[in-house]
Amino acid sequence: MKTFKRFQEQSYDYLKKQIFTGELQENVYYSESKLAAELGISRTPIRDALQRLGQEGFIDIYPSIGFKLHTMTPEDLIDTYQLRSAIEVYCTHLIASEYKTPRAQALLADLNAQLEKQMHIFHTTADTATFTDSDQLFHTLIVGYANNKTFNSIYDNNLYRIRSFIINSFKIETRMEEAINEHKEIYNALSIGDLKNISTVTLEHLNRLKEISLKIISDENVTN
Repeated sequence: MKTFKRFQEQSYDYLKKQIFTGELQENVYYSESKLAAELGISRTPIRDALQRLGQEGFIDIYPSIGFKLHTMTPEDLIDTYQLRSAIEVYCTHLIASEYKTPRAQALLADLNAQLEKQMHIFHTTADTATFTDSDQLFHTLIVGYANNKTFNSIYDNNLYRIRSFIINSFKIETRMEEAINEHKEIYNALSIGDLKNISTVTLEHLNRLKEISLKIISDENVTN
């Protein structure tokens, strides 16, 4: 049983890493048996790992065919926007209310470091994958401040969706610079404990990503 559980976790971690690093491509079907051969284990732990990833919204499973990365829908986007809004607005408000404490000051230093990194990426390579890593970390740091295991678990389980929408948003040429400016607004409000405006600037940032992503999904559906 312990060996099976280990293989199951190994399969799950391997597949999740493949998803986040872009090794698995959108609109491509993948074989359960090929993955099992690749990892040198039986198909059963692979199948269980795939079921788990399917339940978490990473993949869509097609019996007798295989699986592929989940195709994002407007419903996915709205769900993700609502989830992020609920969690991140609470967390930014909490940080702003404690902005003078040593822990909040340490967080602000980390957020500022990510802002500087984002500006460096924008002015040099403009690499969307690297920028997205920093963008995600900026928000994950904010959520992590609350030390709420439920928040962290929910957020982690939605990172694939969040990442997909962020990367997709860079199809709009000006989006990277916009995202930096929106992050600056959040950081500036947090750094002075601006409880009056922190919820507004947080929601405006998330809503802007939602609007861009909805337009891109709509345009792609028309094209297809």
